Amino acid sequence: MLSVDCRCLPEGQYDEKGFEVRQVVDIDIDIDIVQIVTEYRAQVLIDDHGKRFVASFPESVSRPIQYGSQIKAHSVYLSQFQLLPYQRIQDYFKDQLGIPLSTGSIVNFNLDAASRVVDSGASNIIRQQLQQASVMHVDETGININATRHWLH
Repeated sequence: MLSVDCRCLPEGQYDEKGFEVRQVVDIDIDIDIVQIVTEYRAQVLIDDHGKRFVASFPESVSRPIQYGSQIKAHSVYLSQFQLLPYQRIQDYFKDQLGIPLSTGSIVNFNLDAASRVVDSGASNIIRQQLQQASVMHVDETGININATRHWLH
C-alpha cells in the first residue's frame, strides 16, 4: 500500500476515503515463464474542505493497468530477433501465458525499444564499428509488404 506523505499536507483534519488502484501485468522468467500481476494501492485522503490527496504511485506506474518491462522485452525479442509475425506473438502470449496483447501494443513495444537504442547512442557505436570492420557479413532477403517486394538487409 502506498500512503500519503502527511508531512506534505496542509494542517487540518483528514478522512481516509479508500484507495486508487493500478496494476502492472508482467511475466517472471527466472525458472518458468509465468504471469505475475503487481497491484499498487494508493491511499486517498480528503480534508475538511473536500480537497482530495492521493499517495504517489511509482513513476513507471502511470495507468490503471499496464504491461511490465519483461513482457515488453519478451515481445520485442520475439518480434525483432526471432522475426515472428505479430499474430504469432499475440497467439503465444494468449495461449501460453493467458495475456492478451494487441498488435498496437507490440508495435509500441518495438518503437519504444528502438528509441531507447537510439537515445543510448548504441546506434552510433554500432555504425562506427561496422565502418571500421575489415569484413562485414551481410545478407539481402526479399520481403513482401502490402504485395510489394522490399529488400531486408
